[in-house]
Amino acid sequence: RRGITARPRPDAPPLERLSVGDVVATSAGQRKRLGLPDGSVLYVNQDTQLRVDESRRIRLDQGEVYVEVDPRHGIAAEGEATFTVAAPNKTVRSLGTHFAVRADDPQTGVVVTQGKVRVDDVEVASGQELAESQARPAPRTTHRIDWTADLMAAADGELLPENKHAGGALVAVDPNGQEANLSLRKYHVDVYIEDGFA
Repeated sequence: RRGITARPRPDAPPLERLSVGDVVATSAGQRKRLGLPDGSVLYVNQDTQLRVDESRRIRLDQGEVYVEVDPRHGIAAEGEATFTVAAPNKTVRSLGTHFAVRADDPQTGVVVTQGKVRVDDVEVASGQELAESQARPAPRTTHRIDWTADLMAAADGELLPENKHAGGALVAVDPNGQEANLSLRKYHVDVYIEDGFA
C-alpha cells in the first residue's frame, strides 16, 4: 500500500520552566515558549517584558504574550483557578482557555482563540477581540498570533517522515498506473484552522 503513513510523534524539546518572581525580557527577533508554575504554557513575542507575580498571575509591562491556560480541574474555589494577566491598563482573567494579550500604550489588545476571558467587566469569547472596551468578532485570529507558529511547530515535532514530495509535488497517474511528475511553476496553499475547524 502506498501513501503517507502515520508514525509516533517525537518528544517535544524540553520546556523551560519559570518560577514565581522570574522576569522575562525578549529583544528584537527573540521569541520564547515557556512553562509557568501552574502548568500553563506562555508564548512570549519579541520586545516583551513581563514578571511572574504568582503561580497563576503574570504582569505584562510591554509587548505581547499568548497563553495556553491549564484548566486546573479539581480546584474547589474558582478564585484559586483563575489565571490573570495584568497589563498596564487592563486585567484579563480566565479559567482554562487560550488567548493573546498585547500591551501597547495607551491600549491593551486581547484576542481569544479558545474558551472565554473577562477583561475588567467585558466578557470576550473564542473568535472575538476586545476593541474600544467591547467584544467584537476578530477576523482570522490566527493571523493575530501568527508569530507563535514556529514555536508551536517546534514543540509539536514533525508528524510525517521525510518523503520525496516534501515541498510540494503534482503527480498524474495514467490508467496503467504509470506516474508522470508535472512541474509546479507556482502554487500557494492557505490552510485556515480556527478553534478546531478548517
